[in-house]
Amino acid sequence: AKPLVVDGSAKSHELCIAYDEVSLSKLEPPLVLQEFVNHGGLLFKIYIVGETIKVVRRFSLPNVSKHELLDVDGLFRLPRVSCAAASADDADLDPNIAGETLSHSFSKNKQENKDYFLN
Repeated sequence: AKPLVVDGSAKSHELCIAYDEVSLSKLEPPLVLQEFVNHGGLLFKIYIVGETIKVVRRFSLPNVSKHELLDVDGLFRLPRVSCAAASADDADLDPNIAGETLSHSFSKNKQENKDYFLN
């Protein structure tokens, strides 16, 4: 859950994982709810401007194990995750994880589906 208000304040960057429905009532609306999916602690931000495509690897939230899900209830408040210094471009990562292949795939998809992209 994340506050809906995005005004640059510390509150707009709050983030927490709600482990059960009862915990949601402890959060102050308005907010954005998203399903948490384990993703290896890494995410990709893709920026497309005209014909230029830039893929940036960023560190993200760590995976949550099935054991943790069974043993935890309530809210787990997280520190701010998103920041410019969180780039994972120089991290020691599996070379098969995105990068040029992902950029090429987006470029090809963009050319084939021009109606879905802003010009």
